[in-house]
Amino acid sequence: MAAVFFVLSNLFLLRAQDSIAPNQSIKDYFDLARTFRHQNQLAPALKALEYAAEKAEKEDNIKALLDTYHKFALLYLELDNSETTLFYWDRAGVLLKDIEYPYGSAVHKYIDATLLFREANKFQARQKLEEAKALSNDKNLLNNMLLLEARIFIELENFNEAATNYNALLVNSDKDERPYLATQANLGLADMYYKDDNLEDSSKHAEAA
Repeated sequence: MAAVFFVLSNLFLLRAQDSIAPNQSIKDYFDLARTFRHQNQLAPALKALEYAAEKAEKEDNIKALLDTYHKFALLYLELDNSETTLFYWDRAGVLLKDIEYPYGSAVHKYIDATLLFREANKFQARQKLEEAKALSNDKNLLNNMLLLEARIFIELENFNEAATNYNALLVNSDKDERPYLATQANLGLADMYYKDDNLEDSSKHAEAA
């Protein structure tokens, strides 16, 4: 049974990678990377970003290359690979020194906030998030910052504030990540209610996730 699962898993991975054509737009590669990330197919997600980086370099598109570095950094965060995350975050930071790009600066601070949070620097992470919010009104980015802020509130045991953020994400209208954000919000609420010894609501949100 294990051998069959291994073969099927590898077959699915090969098909996923085959779906990444080398002549698509940078946006298409970003969309593919996001889809694979949500499916926990991180290898093809990285492959899509590699194509995006190659295309951005070929077109001398600095903003797209910077966005790609940030997406690499976020993906390696999910792999708990802080060293490689910092490598791409630093490369993006070098590019930011030479251009005016508020959205890119906001993502850069959001990643910084995420790294600070993972290092248990909760208050510094919140401060960095506030700086990021002031730079961009991109809905998807703001929703992801709302999610990170909720996780910080959980660690600070500010459950009311965390619940406010999570409940906002349950009904989000994000065109890129609506189901993903709602699922993460349900998981966050399940964890929060569990920590608050409210097993009934914890179970309800776990099932919803």
